[in-house]
Amino acid sequence: RKPEAPTKVLIERQAPSESGTVSCWGTEPMRVVVEVPVAASPVRARLREQAPIDYPQGKVFERLRYFGLQRGLSAPANPSSARSREGTSAARTLARGVATARPASVPTAFKAAAQLPVWRELGPTLIPHGQTYGSGAGAKPSVSGRCSGIVIDRNDVRHLVLCSASGGLWGSRDAGATWTPLTDQQSTLVMGAIAQSDSATNVMFAATGDGDGQVPYGMGLLRSTDAGQTWTLAPSAGLTGVGVYDLAVDPADPLRVWVGSTAALHASTDGGTTVRQAIAGECWSVSVNTTNPNEVFAATPGGLMRSTHRGTSWSRVTLPGTTAATRFTRMEVCHAPSQPKIVFVAACIGKRAVLWRRSTEGGAFAAEAVPSALDTSQAWYDWCLAVAPHDPT
Repeated sequence: RKPEAPTKVLIERQAPSESGTVSCWGTEPMRVVVEVPVAASPVRARLREQAPIDYPQGKVFERLRYFGLQRGLSAPANPSSARSREGTSAARTLARGVATARPASVPTAFKAAAQLPVWRELGPTLIPHGQTYGSGAGAKPSVSGRCSGIVIDRNDVRHLVLCSASGGLWGSRDAGATWTPLTDQQSTLVMGAIAQSDSATNVMFAATGDGDGQVPYGMGLLRSTDAGQTWTLAPSAGLTGVGVYDLAVDPADPLRVWVGSTAALHASTDGGTTVRQAIAGECWSVSVNTTNPNEVFAATPGGLMRSTHRGTSWSRVTLPGTTAATRFTRMEVCHAPSQPKIVFVAACIGKRAVLWRRSTEGGAFAAEAVPSALDTSQAWYDWCLAVAPHDPT
């Protein structure tokens, strides 16, 4: 019978008889089975109830898995397991190959004589009504690609530099009204994080490779010495074949950079020209004390790490309610910019969200309240934390 609302339709082909023949079009026997929706509850409520069963690791993980399945790629790492996201050997080999390959050049005379076709821009731009679920006014807004970071220029608040997950860097001079691509000619457009130096505001860094999306096509750091107008790549073997979660610049030294990636916490004292491993294993977040750069925090699956010697040595921080055996799904750490003695740590353990606060430099962390209805099903993917720059509370 006719369903009360649009729903799934299944077409089942019936096997032809041995004596019969089936044409390509129109004569193959089949039956159409229509699933009639249950009218007891709204569609969205039913989908929300069913989602944890259908997608125990979240819809993003299922999309990544299906994306790879269609293309014959290996399955992504299960975020609920040990979750080593260093990337497959094939991905690393490909990234290194692209990083070392020289781009082929087309002689100018040949190019002119060949009368190459004129290209027409197709994007990126907004996808009208691009949201694919929800109902009612405003449920299907125009959308664009995912962004992994943004810098508001300290010299000009109308100047923005946007870090997109797979579209490179974009700049705006009119507070976001219009945008210009900045890195279309770079070897990779997969970006993970961006940061501006406090002590030399003309210096900016952007890290290639995307940690959140598990896209390990990192090749090193993009660097700018003109406040983000032009960028050059500093290729690095240590940052090749990884995805980056976070990037921080020492507030007193514009060439000292920290990079948290799927492989390690990396450190550089020459602006990314050379990179060393500071902490082995995945690092989601890094925060540097703005008044005492010797203090650095790093968030890892094994817990919160702290250095009081600019990263030369590290110790595990005690967080109430956890032990040395606690494994975190995701963690973010952030100094309060206006009072860096205050530090916040937001984390997810399994499906449980937790928040801690430190009120004095070197002091202990205390547990804070978290929203009771916080959804943590995709905490491994879209977990973030920030403290207002003017208000440490």
